Amino acid sequence: MKVHARRIGIWCGPLLAVASVCAVGPASRARADESTALTVDHQRLVGEADICLDRPVSRGEAAMPVGTGRMGSLLRTTPHAMHFQANHTDVYRFLPQLSGPVERSPCRLADQRRRRLREAAAIERAPDDPAPPKGRYVEPTLQDVRYGPHERNVLNLWKAPGDQPTPVVMLIHGGGWTRGAKAERFDRRNIDVWSGIPYLEAGVSVVSISYRLTPQHPLPAPVHDAARALQFVRHKAEQWGLDKTKVAVAGGSAGGATSLWLIYHDDLADPHSEDPVARESTKPTCAAVEAPQTCIDPILCRQWVGANVLRHRMIPYSVGMKNADELLKNYAKYKEIFREFSAYFHVDKDDPPVLLYCYGTTQSPAPDVGTAIHSPVLCWKLKQKADEVGAECDFLLRSTRSKRFYDRTLVEFVKSKLLAK
Repeated sequence: MKVHARRIGIWCGPLLAVASVCAVGPASRARADESTALTVDHQRLVGEADICLDRPVSRGEAAMPVGTGRMGSLLRTTPHAMHFQANHTDVYRFLPQLSGPVERSPCRLADQRRRRLREAAAIERAPDDPAPPKGRYVEPTLQDVRYGPHERNVLNLWKAPGDQPTPVVMLIHGGGWTRGAKAERFDRRNIDVWSGIPYLEAGVSVVSISYRLTPQHPLPAPVHDAARALQFVRHKAEQWGLDKTKVAVAGGSAGGATSLWLIYHDDLADPHSEDPVARESTKPTCAAVEAPQTCIDPILCRQWVGANVLRHRMIPYSVGMKNADELLKNYAKYKEIFREFSAYFHVDKDDPPVLLYCYGTTQSPAPDVGTAIHSPVLCWKLKQKADEVGAECDFLLRSTRSKRFYDRTLVEFVKSKLLAK
């Protein structure tokens, strides 16, 4: 009997292990060991994997022996596991329907990957998904509210219905701190990390902010703008019907980097300030982020993920530099700024809980600029630091981005923290 290995990378929150679902015949032990070579080729598997779940294989499927790959440190048990696994049952239910054996022939590799991705896409459109409600767009309750003096210091608010003050999540847009803007309305047909619809449906109000951009406004401008926006929301909480004690932050890429900085940096509140907004706390209740930059120190980032990370505009522009060469020549001048605005250097055991949602290869050095600046390795380094000091930090890695999983991971995490009684 041939070994049929369904090539599904399973990244488990509790186990952080990579396995392959397979069916092995009684006389095929040697063939099974041979197939394991495919599994432990970490770079190839991550590139081709279709679905990643946050729990181990069950329901009787055999699991291939676990390999170490290029980052053996990823494949080990860690303290803070994912704690809302039931939301993935709909995806898991369809795993046995993935068809066909894995072809070892290199010439079939591309066809295999395309077929797996099509099947994965079909799984994520599970038939029990509810139909979108009537009315495609959700407009803000309050629009272009100023929280600071600059023209980009504006926010939109979507108020969740309810007689009591509601929790709130503040969405911080990405774009490398160099571009992007707040959400103007939410599209029911496009539920992703930038969408506030799943939060609103759960009774959580949503704020989306704009902030000053680099290189015209170098650090600390983008990050301190977000801190000011958070203080402003808390200042307005009573007037807007919000619960100022339950404020989450969420975002992707640079928005995630800012969210993590707010979580881990010391509180900027000044209780003696004459400005009532400045008296409010900048510490969120929790953060749920996608592919954030946990560190912007160029030397450390290059060490972790390779030189391609410095070719991205985010790190040079953050201090007003034009490119990596100019940045490295002036590294000593800006070293303290890089470390001040890297969440990695501020982790403390008493910091609020965090969910790190990552995707793609952990190859190091990263193969290109986009992969490098969003590398899961950056998140894993933060996860290790959090575990060392005892801070609650959950880590979830998938092979590819998935809009369905935004709802089933980031949103569920925030709900579990804001709506817990």
